[in-house]
Amino acid sequence: MEQVLDDGLGVVSEIRIWGASGVGRGEAPIVAGLLQGPDRELVRQERVGIKASHLLEPYVLEFAPYRPAPGETLILQLWVSPERSNHIVFGTTEPGDDGGGPTLNLNPTDQGPLAYEMIWRGDSWRAALAGSSLDLLRLAGGIAAAVVAVFLSPLVSRRLSQALRRSIRFGCSRRRRTHCTSATVGTTGLKEQRSDTKRAPTGRAIYLFPWLIPAFAILHYLATNLHLVRAYEAITVGAVVTVIVTVIFIAMRTILGSAAAAAVFTSLLGIAFFSYGHIYTDNNAPDDRYFLGIFVPTILGAAILLKRIVLTPAVLRFLNLGSVVLLALPTIQILSFVLSASFQPERGGASLTAFPGLEQRITQINATDSPDDMRDIYFIILDEYPRSGSPPSFDNSAFHTELESRGFYVDPNARSNYTRTPWAISAFLNMNHYHPYTHEHQGSHQLYQTGNDHALGRILQSLGYRYIHISSGWYFTDTSPAADLNISFGPNGPIVSESATHDLCFIERILDLPNEFTAEFLRTTMAWRFIRLDARWQTVSCSHNWKQPSFALQWIEFMKNVAGASGPKFVFSHFLKPHSPFSFDRHGNISPDWGGWSPEHDPTVASPHYGQILWLNDRLLEVIDAILKEYDEPPIIVIASDHGSREIGFGHPMATEILAAYLLPDGGESAIYPHITPVNIFRSILNYYFDLQFEMLEDKVYSTFE
Repeated sequence: MEQVLDDGLGVVSEIRIWGASGVGRGEAPIVAGLLQGPDRELVRQERVGIKASHLLEPYVLEFAPYRPAPGETLILQLWVSPERSNHIVFGTTEPGDDGGGPTLNLNPTDQGPLAYEMIWRGDSWRAALAGSSLDLLRLAGGIAAAVVAVFLSPLVSRRLSQALRRSIRFGCSRRRRTHCTSATVGTTGLKEQRSDTKRAPTGRAIYLFPWLIPAFAILHYLATNLHLVRAYEAITVGAVVTVIVTVIFIAMRTILGSAAAAAVFTSLLGIAFFSYGHIYTDNNAPDDRYFLGIFVPTILGAAILLKRIVLTPAVLRFLNLGSVVLLALPTIQILSFVLSASFQPERGGASLTAFPGLEQRITQINATDSPDDMRDIYFIILDEYPRSGSPPSFDNSAFHTELESRGFYVDPNARSNYTRTPWAISAFLNMNHYHPYTHEHQGSHQLYQTGNDHALGRILQSLGYRYIHISSGWYFTDTSPAADLNISFGPNGPIVSESATHDLCFIERILDLPNEFTAEFLRTTMAWRFIRLDARWQTVSCSHNWKQPSFALQWIEFMKNVAGASGPKFVFSHFLKPHSPFSFDRHGNISPDWGGWSPEHDPTVASPHYGQILWLNDRLLEVIDAILKEYDEPPIIVIASDHGSREIGFGHPMATEILAAYLLPDGGESAIYPHITPVNIFRSILNYYFDLQFEMLEDKVYSTFE
């Protein structure tokens, strides 16, 4: 097989491909070569063995560095001996992609281009800047070492010399100190002492801003994410940052010989470190590796220039006061949030006021209906699960067929009212619209409270249901104060609590530095370029975070057994799959990286998102079968998504097209009329089974914001 590689490759050294050989026939060797020019001259060659596997696996072809000439055509050739009985399958991308299809035995194929990935390597500084993290660190370290050797060594030697002279001076007797000092230190030393005295600010200088700048970064992140993180998790990271800043300040004070210079240097370092993630992002930044390549030598050079900086009392007061004012801004925002939450009316009563006369109708139902006649209700919200055909290349009809064979009705026209999770889930659980749909109200405490204390749960409890709330691991639907049982998951299995306000992992969340706040906060700093923020940063010792694969696996096992709980019961779960991170591929392999599988991992699917959907489909069928096995008469099961795929874009009309499947016994599927939206789904279901006489709202799909 041969594939023409892209133009402008630069230095070629390593190429990653995907392949698998026939199972049961052992490893199959291939010869990989790089051919150049119209004469197809072989310029590089390498051998690699492809393992027998059902799955495509990545392999790295390592060549001696080769730089093609401008405009030169380079071909990757993968050669398998025709005498081998074992076949080999190579991964390809979608037909029609740039690069054209490969040739098989020099004959064009109708397959998409060969799936390959260039791993850049070279021996120049430009290649290092475009290379791996190790190449980049080597380059930065070399430049930093040169700067230190050229500029910093005279400074250090002078400081050591002064320290030695002081020790000799202190050894002299009090009566002979003047003579000893003049003889030992000399005129130059006295001039330096006079200069130091002249440059020092009068009075005792207090430097607050080196510590207040990192404190502002932490509080600012906390203030803008109060609904998404646990505030007390910031205590540990704040303490660690304070210690690190103190150590840096003391070290630079010793090296530079000036507290003012050390304070300014520490502050500049803090600004660069904590603003990095806000300035340089994957979406809109120039190649941030260039910034990393010059950061270390630049900051060291700045330290040398700052050696003689003078901070007058007025400048020092300005810097301290400015830092205090800066720190006050997120502090006020946090206090405002806390006060607004404290004075918020009790959510349960407020959520039911939108249904006049409901309490009387519920009382009548309780007086006539026996709890034994009420069917258990399961409501599962799958995050970011698109409708089949959204986009058109996504064909999920096989899963729909499996659901229908189990008695489900799959709505072919299902749409969400909103394309953002808080609004979409609130529409489901409170059976109502929420306005306005703007960024200004995204952080509204009232909006977020509707996810964990909602009308649907309160109504079903009033009817005699036992409410079991299964944690999503995410703030909005993490716990419910109204639930009879709150279920979360940790390394030791399910965590069961009857109180949503009592965090069983409170102490661990404070003491464990690897926690959700730390991981998310570090992503806004320069640390995420050097620290692998894997799954261990997303949890504490007694509970899992929703991003961890272990959370999803435990959720599946728990759902298989939840039907055994006493009833009648209402089981609600917001499950954040197939939402990113795409931790599972279609075969159930777990990504070794906390960010999930990359688009290049499995060329047989359009994206890791859809690969994770295929994995989830099989797990959902297992859960459904386990639940139905426990019932002689089937329960009510609603499985729906909050919104469609974000890969399409939240502004795209298809972003509202969602999966919605209903198991509604005794003809309940007739309550699901065409083009129904989430605000009316449970209005219709409760009307059908309990005759609650809810009015239907307008099935409006709201425009989104980017």
